[in-house]
Amino acid sequence: MLRFFLATIEDPTEWTCCLLKIQLVLNNSRASSTDCTPNKIAYGFTPNFAVDYTTDPDIDFPLARIDAANALNFAAMNMKFYYDRRYTPMFLAPSN
Repeated sequence: MLRFFLATIEDPTEWTCCLLKIQLVLNNSRASSTDCTPNKIAYGFTPNFAVDYTTDPDIDFPLARIDAANALNFAAMNMKFYYDRRYTPMFLAPSN
């Protein structure tokens, strides 16, 4: 999430301004264990407003979606590679 918000700001040295947006997004997401948002638990209500993710008009969203899909596929291939290095397949012969 921090990487996304850092990509949307013009000056990378101003990264601290992204922290409030990230906190807002995280505190308004539902937890699966409590089925409530952290804001609901702490303050008794969930603020009802939209966050504008399109702060940079130069982002090519179809290309960004393809890049994200490629990154997920690459991560899946890496996980499979490291799993397969330690996994030994077991072949069992049928008993008579």
